[in-house]
Amino acid sequence: MEFAVHEGLVETDPTIGIRGRLTPKTDGHTPWTVKDIAKFREYWAVDSAPRIAMELFQWTGARVVDVMVMGPAQITDGYLFFTQEKTGFNCTLPLMILPDGMTALQTDLTHFQTSVRHATGHLVWVVTSHGKPRSQKGLSQWFSEKANEAGLATDRTAHGLRKYRDVRLAEAGLSTLQIRSWTGQQDLKTLELYIRDANLRAVLEGPKQERKLSNNTKL
Repeated sequence: MEFAVHEGLVETDPTIGIRGRLTPKTDGHTPWTVKDIAKFREYWAVDSAPRIAMELFQWTGARVVDVMVMGPAQITDGYLFFTQEKTGFNCTLPLMILPDGMTALQTDLTHFQTSVRHATGHLVWVVTSHGKPRSQKGLSQWFSEKANEAGLATDRTAHGLRKYRDVRLAEAGLSTLQIRSWTGQQDLKTLELYIRDANLRAVLEGPKQERKLSNNTKL
């Protein structure tokens, strides 16, 4: 616009006073797609450590630092309660039976339940082959390697599954407040960025299937 004023193309510069970044900054992590999830599930057995970790990431939408300490002790009345390490926000999400209006999420929940049942005998769900908890850096690198081994692109990381969950919740018709309660997103602009690739028709129409409750009472 300064150039336009200088060349006489416009009389005044409407951008005077506007400085800094004009577009929201993203964290650069690529969200997983439904096809990515299916490919990972096809490669890794339901009872394998990589599969258990993936199902935890995809269903909770939690960061690595939170997933690494997740375990049965955080379950109360069929819900998972945990406090985010980064923000201190208290997240709440269903693990056993879906609340009304969330039928579209049943497939992912069933996969999560089936896989995590195999993570037994430890205080946390994600452990090494020696039964030890993984470190934050170790879990992140290990999971990326397992995703690559399954044939996924190198930019498919654990944090990309956090974005996947936000998108899926939006497509299922959940409100912004419900999504924030689930994944703990504090910045609405960030949340909007995460779900901008959601299927807008799915968002508008919401779930159509009849609600099917899980008969499971424990993991």
